[in-house]
Amino acid sequence: MIRKAKNIGLDGVCITEHDAVWNREEIEKLSAEHDFPIFRGMEVNTDCGHILAFGLDEYVPGIWRAETLRKVVDEVGGVLIAAHPFRKPWYAVRLRQEYGLSITPEEASEEKVFKLVHGVETLNGDRPELENSFAAEVTELMEMFTTGGSDAHNLRVVGKYVTNFQNNVTTEEGLIEELRAGRCCAEIYQNSK
Repeated sequence: MIRKAKNIGLDGVCITEHDAVWNREEIEKLSAEHDFPIFRGMEVNTDCGHILAFGLDEYVPGIWRAETLRKVVDEVGGVLIAAHPFRKPWYAVRLRQEYGLSITPEEASEEKVFKLVHGVETLNGDRPELENSFAAEVTELMEMFTTGGSDAHNLRVVGKYVTNFQNNVTTEEGLIEELRAGRCCAEIYQNSK
């Protein structure tokens, strides 16, 4: 992953494991060995879907409840991002299009998850364009910052979508600071190979 990311010109990568976070020392060692910024986060399975959490050092019991996750992350000065928010079956954005089921961006923006997170992943490399574009519509209504991620379960999609930051980010603390300030946006990565 690191070799591919460097080869296509990315400035860094973030690893967000499901319900676990990499050890800080391991990430720092890996980053130093490759002379490449590597950031860590956690993709938490919650009652409101998957939420990317930055700032936690370990899984905290009870954070499967999104409201608890928000409290825990606020205590450490972290940040939360709704990951692929319309993958959830009850939205069925694809079905909305194919079968005329209707949920508007305005209705979707009222969902609990959007009241608990700081930003929204609007470009996800593992989701169809229909879901990504609907997430962008909803996020625009709420005026929240957006992120992009490859959701790379294989090397093929590394760098498909990225988060572009206004300022250079080289540390986990810097990443959290820029995310909390909303100085970023989701983009299609032009150098993806």
